[in-house]
Parts: sequence; C-alpha cells; structure tokens
Amino acid sequence: MKRKLSYSLVLTIVLLLITATALAVAMLGGKDFVERIMAPKAAETNSDLFTQEEIDEILRIASENNLILSEEDMYTLTHLEDKGYFKEELMRRFVKTEYGFYPDAWPIEVQHWYEEMMEACGLDDDVICNVLPEGDEYTQDQILTIAKDFIHQKYDPDVNLDDTEKYQRYLTYRESRLGEGMTSRQWSLSYEARDLYGTDYNLTLDTAGHIKNEYSVDGIMGSSWEAHGQFMMDRFIRVYGDQYGYINWNSEILLKYQEAMIHRQTLVGPEHFLNEEYPILEMTYLIPNDTMLSKEAAVEKARDACGKLDFEALYSNSAVAVCMESADGKPVWKVSLRLQGGGYVFAQLDALTGEILCTDTSKADAYRGWRQYVTEEYWQKEKPARSSGKTQSKAETLPAWRLPAFWGDTELAPEWYWEKLNAVGYNSAGAEEALYESWVSHYGYDPCFWPLEAQAIEFLTQLGDEPEWDIIDFPGLPSADDVSEEEALRIAKDAFKEEYKEGLPGLDVSTLKGAFSFWFDYMYEGHNAWQVNLYRPDGVKVGSVWLESMLGEVFQLECFDGIPGLRNRDVSFSEPIATPEPQPDGKPWMWGMDFAPTEFWDKLEKAMDEFGVNAENYEQKEQEWYFQYGDFMFAPYECQVISSIMALHNADQLKEEKPYYCTFPQEGKITREQAVEIAVKALHEVGDTEVGPEYINDFKINALLAVNGTVDGLYQVEEPTWGVFFFVWDDTYGCYNQHASAYITEDGDVILAQLELGGNG
Repeated sequence: MKRKLSYSLVLTIVLLLITATALAVAMLGGKDFVERIMAPKAAETNSDLFTQEEIDEILRIASENNLILSEEDMYTLTHLEDKGYFKEELMRRFVKTEYGFYPDAWPIEVQHWYEEMMEACGLDDDVICNVLPEGDEYTQDQILTIAKDFIHQKYDPDVNLDDTEKYQRYLTYRESRLGEGMTSRQWSLSYEARDLYGTDYNLTLDTAGHIKNEYSVDGIMGSSWEAHGQFMMDRFIRVYGDQYGYINWNSEILLKYQEAMIHRQTLVGPEHFLNEEYPILEMTYLIPNDTMLSKEAAVEKARDACGKLDFEALYSNSAVAVCMESADGKPVWKVSLRLQGGGYVFAQLDALTGEILCTDTSKADAYRGWRQYVTEEYWQKEKPARSSGKTQSKAETLPAWRLPAFWGDTELAPEWYWEKLNAVGYNSAGAEEALYESWVSHYGYDPCFWPLEAQAIEFLTQLGDEPEWDIIDFPGLPSADDVSEEEALRIAKDAFKEEYKEGLPGLDVSTLKGAFSFWFDYMYEGHNAWQVNLYRPDGVKVGSVWLESMLGEVFQLECFDGIPGLRNRDVSFSEPIATPEPQPDGKPWMWGMDFAPTEFWDKLEKAMDEFGVNAENYEQKEQEWYFQYGDFMFAPYECQVISSIMALHNADQLKEEKPYYCTFPQEGKITREQAVEIAVKALHEVGDTEVGPEYINDFKINALLAVNGTVDGLYQVEEPTWGVFFFVWDDTYGCYNQHASAYITEDGDVILAQLELGGNG
C-alpha cells in the first residue's frame, strides 16, 4: 500500500519551492539543511541528478553554515567533470553529518522523515519504506525491551547491549510491498560488536513484538562456521577499517589475523580460507622497534623510489606499509602505494638501513589483494598466472551479456516453455536490468509474488552453464493440462483449513491471500507441483501448501503459526513411479537385496515383528509414531531404521546407485549411547558449553547410523556413520530447532562437530 505524505509536509515543500532562493537563515544541522535548501532544489526538476552548478551552490550555502562534508566527499564533488551527482545520495551525505554514517542507526523518526522527504522529491520507489508504529503496533521501547530480554535469557545474561563503546545498534521499522494489495511491517534489530571477539545478535520482530527470526554470530575466536574466511575478513574490516571499508593493514593487525587463522584451522581446517589468507599464514610479521626505519620514513622513501606518479592521498589505505621478515631472515618494509584512478605500485626496502631492495611500477599486476601483505620475493614466486596478451581467454571472448548455454534445451523443459520465456523479452544487454527493476517496482523484492515467467527467468539466469539438473527442481510454467492458479488457491485454502482447524481455530482462511510458484520435477523427475504460499492481509505468512499440478492433490502442507513440522499426504501423481508389489510372503519388495548384508535383514525382521509393521501398514504406523512421540525423529531407533527402508520407492534407481538407509550397530563397534557420549565431548571441544551430561535432559537427541549418506549435506560417506543431532524447543515457533550436530565413524572417530547458528532461520 502506497504511503501518503502528511499534508503539512506537502505544504512545506510547496512553500519552500517558492522561497528557497531567498533563504538566508542559520542552519541547525544536516537534517535542517536538507529540508530547507536541498529538498526544494531537488524537487525543481525531474532529473535524479544535481547539476554541477546546483552542487556548487549547495556547497557554498553549506560552507556559510559551517556544514562540512568529508575530504573524500569534497574531492568527489569537485571532480565530477560535469556529470552531475545523484540527488538522493548527496542529501543522505548531509544528513549523515548530523546523525552518523549508517542510516540504519539513525533514529527511526529520522529514517521515516528522510523517506517522506525523498518521496516528496520524487526519488523513492516505495517498494520498501521506513515507517513509524501506529495504533496497537508495538513501540520502539517495547521492541527493544523484548529483544534485550530474549538475548539475555538465551545467550548472555551479562552482556550490556546499551554500551555504545562495545556495541553499534541498528534498528529499522519497515513496510514491504508483498505483491498487489499486500504489505508487511517488520522490525529489524542488530547489535554489532565493535571488537573482534564480541558476539553479534540479530533479530526480526513483527508488529506485535513476536520474534520471527533470530541468530547470533560468534566473534573471530568462536567455533562457528561463520568464523570462516569472509566472515573473519569482514570483522577485521569492521573493527580496523574506516567507514568506507578501507583498512590500512600493519604488522600488529596481521599478527592478530594470523592468531585467528591458526585458531580457526584447528576447528574447521583450511578449506574455507580465502585466497589472500593462505600467504598471510606463511609470513613472519615484525613489530617495528627503535633500530628500524619508521613507517612514515619507509613510505616516503618508497614514493621517491617509485618516481613522480599521481599518488592517491585521500583514503586511509592509500599507503600500506608492513614490516616483516624476508626470505633470508632480514627485516624489511613492504610498501604499497595507491594511485589516482586505482591500482598500486610497490617497493620493498631494508628496515634497518632504508636501502631500496626492489620496486614495481609496471601496474600490470597492481591489483588489491594479498601482494600487499607478503614479501615481494614470495609474491613473485607464488603470484597467479597472467595472460601474455597474445591470446584471449574463453571468458574474454564471450559477449558481455548472454543467456546460459542450456537455454532452450528441450530435454530439460518442453519447447513451449522456452518460447514463453523468450516472449518476455529478456534477450539483450540492458533488457535484463530493466525487466528486473520493473518486477521489483510492481511486485516487491520477493520473487514468489512475481509472474511465473519472471520467477523462472530470474532463477535460470543465475545458474552456471552446467547446473546439476539431476538434484535440483526449477521454476516451471503450468500447461493446459494443469490446474489453474485460481483453482490451486482454492484447493490450498480448503486443505489448509482442514489440516489445521484444530490448531488454528481463530484463523479465517477465507481472508488469506496467495503467492504462487510452479515447480518442474519437484522432488523427482516427472513430478510437477504448485506451491501456494498463504498470507494474512497484514502480510504475515501463515503457511504453504504443495499440490500435484495435474490432479490438484495436496501432498504437503506447512504451517508457520505454532504447529511444528511438515504434514505429508499420500497422493497419486501424474507420472507415478512404479513401486513393485510386496513379495509372496508379505515382505516388502526390496527385502533381502544385496545392498545390505543378511544380518541386517534378520535384525530388521525382528524389529518389524516387535512393532507390528508390514508392507501394507507401515505408512499408518509412521503416522502413529509421529503423534505418539511428538516428531518422527524422536521415535524409537528401530522405527527409524524401518522407515528408512520403506522409503525406498524406485526399483530402477537401486540398479544404478547404492541407497541411503539407516542400519543397526554392529557387534564390536560403538553403540548409539557411546556415539552420543562422543558427540557431547566433541562439541565441548569446539566450544559448546550447553551440551553436556548435566544438561542432556534439556535436549531432544536424534542419533542415526546411516549408510551411503552425507556429512552435513556436503561429504558423501559409504561406510556406516553416526549422525548425532541435538534439538531444543522454541516456544516462539512451537517447534524444535537444531542446536548442534556431530558425525562419527563406527569406530568412534569424529568427522565433524559443529554448532548451528542460524536460530529460527
């Protein structure tokens, strides 16, 4: 829903348009300056840019009122070469002089004021807008109280989130357009640690103060996967960099970086290091002492040695100087000098005598990267291969814009599908950007509200030329034989109402609105499906329903309103996969096959007899276990082994690959109880203080010994491997969230132990 400007603001703008050039009053700050001088000037034309003449006048008036932009900003504005400058960006820079560099850290009243000002000037697309609480919506103070209480209760009772020296707070209240006629309001709150080691906290809350999503992120010495390369680099940039993300690396910082890398390597190994990190670990960095040349003197000598070049002087990283040990054990300064217009030149000199050992001013390899932090001889030995310039690489010969190589392949999708996508007009450089902007402008940022053709194009054009089509489904289009969008919505509402009528007695399903996706090969080849996402009128998503595309039979439902887990239904499919009949003795069709040893089938038979399971009733038994134990993953272990075998439905697939299934522990190998004990110990070693013998009753545990499975969804393992998963109950969402997991061999060796930091997300 489009916001309406207040009458007083519109009137103010109109009056200021008349009198702007006559204003000569004292400004109170950046906000006042934007409102009185810049907004009226911006509204005079439809252009998104201020002209150089307008900018000169703005800067003159700002100077008269003691409003000074940064040196970097002034340099940019005085070297535009008559290109002009974006109105919105320049106004935002002046507001920053009063309220700080980060708009999400401004008071929400200022964020809302700025949004209205941009709209009055015709510079706001209104897809997502900053708003203020209205009516019975929770206030900012109430939201902050809920968030801090939650963080203290779940994470750290002693953390002082109001200490501005330790934490930077970002808080927004935004309204998003969710398709035609639907909007949603949401609070987003982040507490970012201002040091390397503190924990970050992130939450989103709805208008009534309910926490929709939350997660925390450890500092650089934490044990989480967020401690991998890019996260650690970003945290260093946050702590040591300037507001533009530039960091002037020196030996002290790089020594701390090495310490963090060594710690991370002991936890997760080196596989997640960034390319520029590996060489850093190889260097011996030195803290300069009184016998060495100072950093300032080293930089001056390097400039003189590199000659009369147009050196950059504005940015904090314009001259990087790192003291380190050379290959022959001598202390050296490695100096990297930034040039106007980009690129670097390099010099290395003896840190004791100041002798220039080498320079490189060719600029051929002067890119920003790890060359700046390693000795020149190391870089020359290890530098990436460069093209000679005589031949072009494959990437260089490709056009700047092109569709993926698989586009139009009728083995992936029928010919009519590609014809419909081509008809949209996504077929030339520039067209894709215009189409994307139009989809966002009309339907919002969430693709599930876009037309189905737009969803398909957006998805397919982001893939590489050789996507793994055998393991992914992808957005499709309904054919004439499929149920219509309108019929899919009706079916989805009826099924949702029937499934959740006991758990959601107050929900009026008739008021729900739908957002649609259509999937080719959903879950397996030949199975196309509608996905109908259901939203309340206020934009809150309450659930999703999946239905078979041709027959319209619902096969899966999900609710996000306090009812845990997915609900599955038995349906017939358009192109069903043939499941063989049970064997003559009543055993399931796959019974006795050689993918499992004979002793496995003997144990399985005893388990099936114990729980009264046969080839005809196992689905009914699974439903009974689900309701009896709260969730199927907490059913007795034998039940989960039975289910994993009964889930095998494709006889042809077993001829081509070994199936995934759960098995029984072998004699002489570790038991399920021992696997849990080993997992607890391993998680303690990676920093999890919550999982332990004294807390074990606080967790629900699922431990499975699986064959032909994957470790953390990444690494294929053929031998039986224990996966041990710890779950905690989430009162907000009424479901179990995974807290931690560990993977262990049959002999008790730990493959991986990790915490889950995604919260409810």
